[in-house]
Amino acid sequence: MTLERRTPIKTNSLTAALNIVVSLLICTLSVSPVHADETSLNLAIDTYLVGFRACNEANSLRSSDLAQAKANFSYYTQQINKAIAIDESILLTSSREMDTNIKYCKRVESNIQRAEATPILEQGIDFCKSSKSALSNNDLTLAANEIGQYQELKEQALIIAPDLMEVFVLASKIRTCTRVEEKLQKAVNTATQAEEEMKKAIIAYQDFKAQCENARQFTNKPNFGAYQLTKANKLLTQAHKRKKSARQNAKAFELAEKNPNSENAVALVSLIKESQQCESDVSSAIRRVTKTQRNNQKQLSNASKSLASALKECKSAQKEFKKTLTIAELNSLKGLYNATSDVKESITSNKSLVNIGQKYKNWPQSKSLKQNLKDTTSCLSIFAATLKATKPIPNTPVAIDNSSEPTPSTVQKEETSDNTATNTEPASTTLKRELAEGTNNTTNNTNDVEGGDEEFDEFDTNTTSKKHKSWLDVIN
Repeated sequence: MTLERRTPIKTNSLTAALNIVVSLLICTLSVSPVHADETSLNLAIDTYLVGFRACNEANSLRSSDLAQAKANFSYYTQQINKAIAIDESILLTSSREMDTNIKYCKRVESNIQRAEATPILEQGIDFCKSSKSALSNNDLTLAANEIGQYQELKEQALIIAPDLMEVFVLASKIRTCTRVEEKLQKAVNTATQAEEEMKKAIIAYQDFKAQCENARQFTNKPNFGAYQLTKANKLLTQAHKRKKSARQNAKAFELAEKNPNSENAVALVSLIKESQQCESDVSSAIRRVTKTQRNNQKQLSNASKSLASALKECKSAQKEFKKTLTIAELNSLKGLYNATSDVKESITSNKSLVNIGQKYKNWPQSKSLKQNLKDTTSCLSIFAATLKATKPIPNTPVAIDNSSEPTPSTVQKEETSDNTATNTEPASTTLKRELAEGTNNTTNNTNDVEGGDEEFDEFDTNTTSKKHKSWLDVIN
């Protein structure tokens, strides 16, 4: 019984002892790691604080000696990296104001970056201002170059200090330059469209100039004259069509006026001037020949009108032969014959006029003159033959003897008796002159009646004359 009582007591004592040992072991095991963590953290903090002093110095030097400030902060970076390597929890702990210190040095780092980046950005902003000025002067090339410099420097600054836009003053300047970029881009787009229009205008003016040069080469030929006017006007009209097409590009002219130093503007202005000079040369040549043509046509027309008037008088006078005539009346008709003959002679003796008529025989004026010359020559031939066949009787009706021609002596005696009181010139002299002129005109001018339709044959005196009957024979 006694043994049974003592055994439980020993067991309980052993258990209790074991429990104590386990508890001590647990406490030992649990207390040792905590002590190890605190030791590494303190070592990391101590390492960091060595660098923190460099961080403070860097912050003080960033305005006066940026290079030294960057060197000090680089040392701080090395120290914090060492501290992290010792114990990463240094980035999370608030022990010994570590969280405050790390935040402070982050601001120092940002300030150093901004101090380095700000001058670079300010330099870029100067390029931005220059671009804005060039844009105001419509110098898009310079504006684009300057804004390109700004963009490059801005990118460099933002790489150095990514948070640069957090500085209000700098951010405001960057926004201003952004608006300049947008305005420049819009201007460039507009200019690009205008450049396309200018290229179209250049091509059109090149075409116009080429067409005009064809016309100028044609009008510069030595034989350029009235017969070439139609083709010359056609060539100039074709050139004018190209000119009208070229002038449709209004934007091109506006751009050339705003930016006269651009390559396309210089080319366009040069083409316009050259084309205008060509057009002026061609127009002057055409006007010169046209003026000459009109003057020649006017001369031919006036000559034709004079002949038509003389022809009318010739035909009207010859109607007088239907009635008996006195010597005075016959002398009057001779005077009319001489006047008509003089008109014809003045025209046929005008070599310049004759040459014009022969050269431009297809002109209506030339054809009219030719026909009137032919009709007048025929009328004068008949008129002369009729006068020659007439035997004037003083104060008595005139009788016409078709069987024989009057002798000069008979005509002279008859005219002398009638003209003694009415004509200061001796009748014999007058009659001889009239008969001689009548004979010559009859011989020379009757040849023209048979002239061809296409030539001025009435000017040809080598053709054998055709004998005409007297006017009375014709009208009877």
